[in-house]
Amino acid sequence: MKKIFTLVLVVVSFMTFAQDNKAPEKTAPKFYTSAGGEWIFSFVEPNKDMESTKLRFQPWFHLQINWHYDFSKNVGGFFGIGSRNLGYTTSANKGNQNDFYTNDDITVYNETTGKFELSNSYAKDSEIETIKRRSYTISFPLGIKIGNLAKNRFMFFGGEIEFPFHYKNKVWVDGDKQQKYTEWFSDQTNPYMLSAFVGIQLPGGVNLKFKYYFDDLMNTDYETSVRTTTGTAVKIKPFENIKSKIFYISFGMNMFNTTKAIQQIESIDKKKKDSYSM
Repeated sequence: MKKIFTLVLVVVSFMTFAQDNKAPEKTAPKFYTSAGGEWIFSFVEPNKDMESTKLRFQPWFHLQINWHYDFSKNVGGFFGIGSRNLGYTTSANKGNQNDFYTNDDITVYNETTGKFELSNSYAKDSEIETIKRRSYTISFPLGIKIGNLAKNRFMFFGGEIEFPFHYKNKVWVDGDKQQKYTEWFSDQTNPYMLSAFVGIQLPGGVNLKFKYYFDDLMNTDYETSVRTTTGTAVKIKPFENIKSKIFYISFGMNMFNTTKAIQQIESIDKKKKDSYSM
């Protein structure tokens, strides 16, 4: 993975700085907007003793609008608002196939072992193979950019706060999907997450970004009542020992100066209407 990331970074850097520096620079406004999305390749290490993670590729749905202000030709700042599909996929390690917490009668809690087991409605040799967890978030980034701002060729970095608002998990038993659970403003996820990012922006609108979350996606303080193997109920914290700090690499596309673009489109439409009325 490190070799692939290094290769991508070298290629992107070459594409960035191999542009014709002699080309005339455009006159850019100091304050302008951009809009775009990204393709996310995310990773996480929730718990090495219970779950192993896989690369999660998610192209949908990510949208972000930024407001930019350029202090000079080479330094600027931005803040924005966006929505992101954030999550991870886990598969059971050998010997721990039934340690997953789910939200209905797929599993029961064994108070003796402190682990989850499949309910009696499944065969004894059945196994939970995969669980996918994700949440849509509302995000608010704040960042700095340094480079050739007139040509949209710069490095950027900053921080972001995100608020999960729609949680979903999916469970596969013996390779078949058994459950899809969704919840608005779920207590299972953290109320907010802080992160840091760094990236490079290319003139054509394409950008490459790395992002790391300082907070877990799942709420380690979440407490719920679960059914036990003896048929009683007990309160536990199912994510107490689960680490779910996500980091990802993304490829994005930004359309800069959307306000000016809209004005140009309206101007073209007006000219067409005027020509038709002649």
